[in-house]
Amino acid sequence: MPQADDGVVVAKGTLQQKPVVIISIEGIFQGGSLGEVGGAKIAGALELASEDNRDGIPTAAILLLETGGVRLQANLGLAAIAEIQAAIVALRQYQPVVAVIAGSVGCFGGMSIAAALCSYLIMTQEGRLGLNGPQVIEQEAGVHAYAVKDRPFMWSIT
Repeated sequence: MPQADDGVVVAKGTLQQKPVVIISIEGIFQGGSLGEVGGAKIAGALELASEDNRDGIPTAAILLLETGGVRLQANLGLAAIAEIQAAIVALRQYQPVVAVIAGSVGCFGGMSIAAALCSYLIMTQEGRLGLNGPQVIEQEAGVHAYAVKDRPFMWSIT
């Protein structure tokens, strides 16, 4: 369950007997909005995985992304996304970084660029990826211009 202040869950363990860090942005927390605290947790976890690799512990990363980007937590959230992107690129030289976009929130904003920087990107049929998501468009342009609940319309565009 995400904490009340950031919506990011980080876990470290093994997957098929190999070290891995798993990072999840919860779409149920403010539409997956990423801010300073959550961004620092993600960047820090990726940086620690790189450090593990330098110390001889081959640690990969899996990012479970359900995020509208920085939507609600602007400047420091944007800085955190830059740190996340740099940490992904740094870790890729050692081990794969896998992004998974499975939920209906999708992955938008600066985190869509982070997803594109990963070694692999896995998406379900329901997952969406783009710079500006439907919820943000509806919020800014109004429901009359873009109604998220009008699924046929939304899927014809997104």
